[in-house]
Amino acid sequence: MKNRNVSLTFTALFTALICVTAQISFATPTVPITLQVLGICLCAYTLSLKQSLAAVITYLLMGAVGLPVFSNFRGSVQILLGPTGGFLFGFILLALFCSLARNCKPHLSKIALSGIGLLLCHIFGVLQYSIVTGNGIFISFVSSSLPFILKDALLVLISYFMSNLILKRVKNFSL
Repeated sequence: MKNRNVSLTFTALFTALICVTAQISFATPTVPITLQVLGICLCAYTLSLKQSLAAVITYLLMGAVGLPVFSNFRGSVQILLGPTGGFLFGFILLALFCSLARNCKPHLSKIALSGIGLLLCHIFGVLQYSIVTGNGIFISFVSSSLPFILKDALLVLISYFMSNLILKRVKNFSL
């Protein structure tokens, strides 16, 4: 029972962390610059696959029902179906691949899996942005992904190193 309670507590804690990192936001004309990627990856690198996916999906469901957890304290199904919703759905794949990377042995494999997750997140984001705005793929990529991909890659790396520190501190909790 203790492990289940610890698991639920850490899952809830990281869901809250994702909500907080979404609010650290800087407005741009297209896609807001947030630290959500840091929260998503930190969650995925620290928790188990099941826990990290539960945290990310809970975050998306909270926003879908209207809780103001998305950037700039917004929340609704319209956000998920709007121009930037593909990035939000892509967070599930980002969490999946970063969580899988957690258990890889060579660092190069961890980086490659995390990179695939980030790439898929951006592909989902660009595709939905293109469909919703009616812009072509190239214009959508240049306006909604290109300015942010380097920042997101840096956040993935930072979260990887932060998670190693967290896991050392909480090793007695068997995450």
